[in-house]
Amino acid sequence: MMKVLFIGSGATRAICGEKAPLARDFGKVFNSTLGTNTNYQSLISALEYLEKDKKDWELEDVWHSIDANHKFRQIVDNSEIDWLNAGWQLKLAVNEIYGTELQGTINTLGDNELEKLGRYLRQLEKNDCLVTTNYDLLIESICEKRLQWNSPINCMNNKEMQDRKDHIYPPLLKLHGSLDWVHETDSTFMTHQIKRNKHHEPVSYNYLVDKSDDKHKRPCIIGTVHFKDEMIFQSNQPGVRWTPLSRPIL
Repeated sequence: MMKVLFIGSGATRAICGEKAPLARDFGKVFNSTLGTNTNYQSLISALEYLEKDKKDWELEDVWHSIDANHKFRQIVDNSEIDWLNAGWQLKLAVNEIYGTELQGTINTLGDNELEKLGRYLRQLEKNDCLVTTNYDLLIESICEKRLQWNSPINCMNNKEMQDRKDHIYPPLLKLHGSLDWVHETDSTFMTHQIKRNKHHEPVSYNYLVDKSDDKHKRPCIIGTVHFKDEMIFQSNQPGVRWTPLSRPIL
């Protein structure tokens, strides 16, 4: 019988402590680490418009509010805020906090900390499956350092799943995306690809904002919003092409 192990944010929190902020504490961490950074002005303006306490706001609440305001921008008079850019900056903040900040902690974890989750992963067989909604790369680090599973184990598309037929360890499905994936579009927003950064390395801020190759890049993560219509995966040659239910948004 196939076993499915679902891993939520509590696992990362239990192992990494406060370096892995829960969604309800995200605003506090943002304020202390990125709150004065001018790269997040649209997000800060959105927080002010939404009348959120800039020192204490919840990730899910704000992400849903930005998403909803963008979708209903033609009905509600809220044009003073660049909701599209605010949503993109929120993804950058998630990438920075769960990537740069948290990944540094993950990279320094000892065997005892990694084994807290590793002992459960070790019980899985190749026909089993790992599933998570986490963006971070803790599971990948454990699989590589403690279990010596070849990388990549996180699968971006069906082709990668099919290519694993000879592997002896289970795949990792990341339902909300991953910090080592980048979503790329051309300047017309008509061509979409998802690419993997160097394995176990979050996509850097400088890479995401580099427009020299006429590409729009953002972390490939799906927000904690009520209507997850951002991506419908269709094929994967080349990369992953997808058709949105509406124009690609946050």
